[in-house]
Amino acid sequence: MDGSGGSDRSGYKRPATPPLKSPLPAPLSPSNDHGEPHTAMNALSLPSDLGIEHVADLQAALRPHLEDAEPLSLTGDAVERVHTAGLQMLHAFVRERAALGLATVVTGASPVLADAARQLALAKSLGVDAPTA
Repeated sequence: MDGSGGSDRSGYKRPATPPLKSPLPAPLSPSNDHGEPHTAMNALSLPSDLGIEHVADLQAALRPHLEDAEPLSLTGDAVERVHTAGLQMLHAFVRERAALGLATVVTGASPVLADAARQLALAKSLGVDAPTA
């Protein structure tokens, strides 16, 4: 199957596979610390709640940026609540972009986000413990 639908041997017609990119607008906001668009690096502000009940929303917000060619900074200063599932989603997103040769890092991580990432041994992969200049 090529994802465009088709029939199997029984004659059942399968629906076409939907595209990977979500048509929904991302609730994350691309900006720098002054509210101006970035030119060299895109920045997205993470939501304050990365609880398990918000993982689908986080995935929908990140998905449109999976193949963005520009380096991506996920600003985590507003994060107040974290569940393992939220960190796993962030890690999977960062890992998938890395596999495509695309740079992604979490910047300005709140103490809650940084502590949770360290406890799950994800601080390095997310860039939470990266030295600041």
